[in-house]
Amino acid sequence: MAQLSLYGLALTMTSNTLDPALLTAKVNQLVANEDWRNTALGLVSFVGLLLAAVAQPVMGALSDRSTSRWGRRIPFLVGGSLANLVLLSLAVLAGDVWLLAIVILLIQLSSNAIQGAYQGLIPDQVPPEQHGVASGIKTLAEMPAVVVGPLVVGLILGIDGWSVTARALAAVGVVQVVYVVVALVTLWRVQDPPRERPADPSPVWQTVRDTFRIDWRANHDLRWWLVNRALFWFALLTLRTFLINYVEQVIGLSPTEAQRLTGMLSSVLGVLVLLAVLPSGYIADRVGRRPVLMASGVVAAAGAFVLLAARSIPVMFGAGVLLGLGGGFFFTSSWALVTNLVPKGEEARYLGITNLATAGGSAAARLTGPLIDGINRLFDSKTLGYMSVYALGGVLLLLSSWAIGHVSRQRVDGLDDG
Repeated sequence: MAQLSLYGLALTMTSNTLDPALLTAKVNQLVANEDWRNTALGLVSFVGLLLAAVAQPVMGALSDRSTSRWGRRIPFLVGGSLANLVLLSLAVLAGDVWLLAIVILLIQLSSNAIQGAYQGLIPDQVPPEQHGVASGIKTLAEMPAVVVGPLVVGLILGIDGWSVTARALAAVGVVQVVYVVVALVTLWRVQDPPRERPADPSPVWQTVRDTFRIDWRANHDLRWWLVNRALFWFALLTLRTFLINYVEQVIGLSPTEAQRLTGMLSSVLGVLVLLAVLPSGYIADRVGRRPVLMASGVVAAAGAFVLLAARSIPVMFGAGVLLGLGGGFFFTSSWALVTNLVPKGEEARYLGITNLATAGGSAAARLTGPLIDGINRLFDSKTLGYMSVYALGGVLLLLSSWAIGHVSRQRVDGLDDG
C-alpha cells in the first residue's frame, strides 16, 4: 500500500511550501502597504482554488475512462509532476501580484490533474474492508511533508541576510527534488494496468458534462460528508493562511522570526497528526467514522479558541496541540468514510467531486483575508480583524461536528459506520 500513497507526499509538500510560507513571503515582497497584505494573500490563490474545485473531478473522471497503454492514472501523475517542476520556479520569479496569481492558478490545475488520478489508485487496488488502514498509510506517507516540510521551508525562509527570491528558490528546490524522486519510484513500483477500450466509447465532452451528475437524493450521506469537510477546511485554512501575518502583527515578531516560528509550529502539528493517524484509522474501522469525525471538530475548535487568546509562543503551541490532534483524526476518518460512500467503478470521479468541499472551503477561507484587513482598517486596529476571523473559525469547526452527525448510521459497504 505504501507505494500507492507516495504522491500524497509530493502534493502535501507542494501545499505546505506554497501556503502559507512561500505565498506570504512573495505577497509581502510585492505589496508594500501592509494594510492590504492579507487581502492580496487571500485573493492570489482564490481563483486557483475555484478552478481546483472543478478541475479535480474532471481529471478524475478522465482518468477513470483513460485507455492509455501506460495505465489509467500514471500519465496524469507524471504529466502533472513535470508541469509543477516548472511552475514552482515561475511562482518564485513572478514580478507582480497578478503574474503570481496566474502561476498559482496553473499550479492548481496541474496539481489537481495529479490529485484527481491519484485518489483513484487506492480504491482501484485495495479492498473496501482495508480502506481504514489504507487511509492511515496514505496519511502516514504524507507526514514527512507535514512534519519536516514546514520546518525546513520555515528555516530557509527565515534565513537573515538572503533576499526573498534566493530563500524562496531554495525552498522550492526541496519540493522539486521530492517530485522527481516520487515520480521515479511510482513509475518503478506501481502497477497501473491499462483499461480495456470500450466497444462504443463516449466522447470526452460527454465525460466532462457528466462529471458532476449525481443523484443527491440517493447520496444523502455524501451530501452531509461534503458539508462537514467544507466547514472543517474553511475553518482550518482560515487559521492557517494568515498565521504568519498574525504572528508579525499580533505577537510582534519580525518577518524572518515569524517564518521560523510558524515553520516549527506547523511541524509540531504534523507530529501530532502523525501520532493520531494509525490509531484513528484503526478506531474508524472498529467503532465507525461518525463519532471520530464529530470528536475531531470539537477538539480542533478548542484549539482555535485557544489560538484566539494567544499572545505568547507557549500558548500558541498549546493551541497547536489541540488543532493537531483534531486534524489527525479528521484527515484519516474523513477519507476512510468517503471511500465507502462512493460508487464502485467511478471512484476517481466521485473522489474528485469531493474536492468541491476541500477546494471550495479553502477558497472561501481566502476571502477572510479582505475581512481581516477591512475590520482592522475600520477600527484602526492591528488585532481585531484577526480575532473576529479566528473566532469564526472555531464556530465553523463546531458546526462541522454537527453536520457529520446527519450521516446515516446504517452499514456502508459492509462496515459499521457508527
